[in-house]
Amino acid sequence: MVKITNELWIFIIVGAVAAVGILLLLSGGINDNDISGQAVKALSKSKTTTTKTTSCTDTDPGNDKYVKGTVTTSSGTYVDECYDSDTKVIQKSCSGESVASVGYDCDYGCTDGACNPEPYCSDTDNGKEPGVKGTVTWYDGTNTYSKTDECYSEDSVKEYYCVDEEQKVYIPNCDGSSTCEDGACS
Repeated sequence: MVKITNELWIFIIVGAVAAVGILLLLSGGINDNDISGQAVKALSKSKTTTTKTTSCTDTDPGNDKYVKGTVTTSSGTYVDECYDSDTKVIQKSCSGESVASVGYDCDYGCTDGACNPEPYCSDTDNGKEPGVKGTVTWYDGTNTYSKTDECYSEDSVKEYYCVDEEQKVYIPNCDGSSTCEDGACS
C-alpha cells in the first residue's frame, strides 16, 4: 500500500487549485466583480494581453486613449473601460485576428472608457476685445462649454475671455458714442 505523506497532500491540493484557476480563466468564469477579475485587470495595466479570434474590428483603431472604442470578434464584444478609481483606461484593439488590451494612465481622469483631455480655454477674439464679437470655448476636465459675447445693455458688452484655462467675464462700457450691437461695441 502507498503511504500519502503531508508533502504529497500539499502537492495534490496546490495542483488542484491551479487546475481550477486555469479552467476558470479559459472558460471566462472570471469577471470584474470578483477578486480574480480585479487581479486580471490589474495585470493588464502593465502589459499587453491577447485573445485569439477568427475576425476582429475596432471602432477606434490606433489605441487612442481619448476615444472609447469597441472591438468586435467572433468570440464576443470588448469595450474600452476605466478602472483604478477612474484614473486609468484599458484600451482594447485588434492585433491581427486577436484582441489586445493595453492599460494607460489618464492624467485628468477617465470617463466612460476614455481618458479625459487636458482642460483648456480658447477665445476667438483673443481676450478683452469689446469691439469684436468672440466666442469662448472651454473644457473643465468633465464638460465642454461655450459662451459668445453679447450686449449687456445698449452701451456695454458682456465680454467672455480666458485666464489660465478658465472662462471669465468682463462688462466694459462702449467708448464714446459707440453702442453695443450683436455682441460688440461699434
